[in-house]
Amino acid sequence: MAYQIVKGVNIFINAAQGFKAPSGYEENLFNPGLSVSKLTSYEIGVGGYDAEGRFHGLLSAYLSD
Repeated sequence: MAYQIVKGVNIFINAAQGFKAPSGYEENLFNPGLSVSKLTSYEIGVGGYDAEGRFHGLLSAYLSD
């Protein structure tokens, strides 16, 4: 979700869920229980342009679990 506070300044939040494959070094023949992992991530931030619209700045924070 994103919302424009005033012209040139936006705030945003994001939540997503997906799946992550096992890493290469963990994948071997002796680990039959190895499977994909569920991944959840969250992000929040603010972005904006200068008065002429030439420069863009972004500040965000995220968490992945």
